[in-house]
Amino acid sequence: MTKTKWTWCRNIFEGKKYVEEYRVQDVESELGMSRDKLIQLALLLGSDYTEGVAGIGIVNAVEIVNAFPTEELLVNFRCLSWPVCLLR
Repeated sequence: MTKTKWTWCRNIFEGKKYVEEYRVQDVESELGMSRDKLIQLALLLGSDYTEGVAGIGIVNAVEIVNAFPTEELLVNFRCLSWPVCLLR
């Protein structure tokens, strides 16, 4: 089975004279972070699709992502982002 090679770009529709290209294999080797961990960071810090968790900066976000497995962090994301967590 072949592993998918993800690539994403920035500044495509901006007036800049260049486009930034990021390859997941480069990010994994340089930062030691998988695609799943990058998605977790985006959830914690905020992105185009989520507001993030108030009070969590890059250092804390990396520590949280490294401390919890993917499923566990995503399941408990609501508890991190809401002042009151309603347990199932």
